[in-house]
Amino acid sequence: MHKRDKKQQKKVEKKKAKRKLILAKKTTKLKKEVLFNKIDAEKIAKYPMYECLMQETLDRGITNILFSRVLPNGNIAASAFLVDVYCLGVKNAMYIVAPETEYNAKLKGHDSYQASLFVKKDPSYVRKLVESAVSYARDLGFNPHPAYIKACMIFGDVDPNTCSEEIEFGQNGKPFYISGPNENATRQKYIIDQLTKVCGPGGFEYLILSKYPPLP
Repeated sequence: MHKRDKKQQKKVEKKKAKRKLILAKKTTKLKKEVLFNKIDAEKIAKYPMYECLMQETLDRGITNILFSRVLPNGNIAASAFLVDVYCLGVKNAMYIVAPETEYNAKLKGHDSYQASLFVKKDPSYVRKLVESAVSYARDLGFNPHPAYIKACMIFGDVDPNTCSEEIEFGQNGKPFYISGPNENATRQKYIIDQLTKVCGPGGFEYLILSKYPPLP
């Protein structure tokens, strides 16, 4: 091999090794962050309740939930859930720790929450609602939003079994898929195909409301 070619090859190999090292460092950092956040969320579940709120919109099959705790330094740890009781379970979830002013302004005051006022709910009812919705959707083949795993840790020792209130899932005994604004035609088709596979033709209902028409 020509000397120039050897030098060029060495440069390429050095660049590859450098890229691998950078990637390895990023991966290690990410794993540490995930582990820290998991432990952090578990610890926070032991702090006192701040508030447990829900929008009274279950008659439309969907609701937003805010479940929060207050930390010793005054900050608020909060989990937010978008729950579809008709079909998909927890469609969206998030977990934050923020000063009270930021929590009120950016989370409680978010535009998506302004259509309907929040009301206080018993924590056991809310946990039962969220976890039962996840179970219902999983039986249909739909997993909760990825952030749910972390967000649900805030429930801590709240016991859903102390809630005796019955919660209905689906509509009239059937899953009822209502499309959301973030579900494109491909996603809509996947959901309808999955429901057809699990429930059979006529075993569910659906309504397309978003700007994306369903695929044939």
